[in-house]
Amino acid sequence: MTKERPWMKYITKDDMPNDDLLTFSDYVGIEKTVDIVLALPGLTIPIPRKPFRIAKEKYIIDNFDGTKYSINRLALACDLSTKQVYKILRRHFDKQKKKNS
Repeated sequence: MTKERPWMKYITKDDMPNDDLLTFSDYVGIEKTVDIVLALPGLTIPIPRKPFRIAKEKYIIDNFDGTKYSINRLALACDLSTKQVYKILRRHFDKQKKKNS
């Protein structure tokens, strides 16, 4: 965490230097946005469209119990379609077959 300085309490949303940081501050708050800006000046941080794909795949594989109900539950939990869940499971089981062959 950045050392708080007296002038920092005067920072408002209007003081955000660009629209990206304004949007960021809407989600995490001004104080955390300022901390990040001051701790990582000049750093560009791209936010991927599907940042936690691998974690979701692991979750699906670990929690699939073989039923259609679990497919639906996993799709909802991971914000995916059932088709995407089936695709993840098919890819996993195909890898397992190749490994065991």
